[in-house]
Amino acid sequence: MSAPQLVATCWTSAGDVGPLDVPELSPFSAVERVRAAAEAGWLGVGFGQDDLRRVRDTTGFSALDREIRDAGLAHVEVELASGWWRSDDGWRERWTLLLEAALDASMVFGVELSDAEEAVVGTLFEDTRDNRTLIGRGA
Repeated sequence: MSAPQLVATCWTSAGDVGPLDVPELSPFSAVERVRAAAEAGWLGVGFGQDDLRRVRDTTGFSALDREIRDAGLAHVEVELASGWWRSDDGWRERWTLLLEAALDASMVFGVELSDAEEAVVGTLFEDTRDNRTLIGRGA
């Protein structure tokens, strides 16, 4: 049996910070977290929005991408696309940040969702972005 391929998700590698902290910003740089995850044997690493904003505004996503590839990590988790169910567009800035962090929308291979209709409308990416429903209201 082969070993499971595990990702050090956002909070696994973040250090002394947690969900709903203000800000949700790790005391460790993204590069430190990438290197630590690789050295510990994880196959991927994750980042939250405040960490991603810091990367975008300092070293940039391309530099982080090089670090991730150089470390041999195969997966990157970015989170959290919340508020998409609201009628206003306030959530779109967060969604755009996550897409920028992915470097290319084609790199998005999975999205955790609350609920969905049975039929996909448009591409899976478009359906994920535009057609989610509240828990219990999907197909």
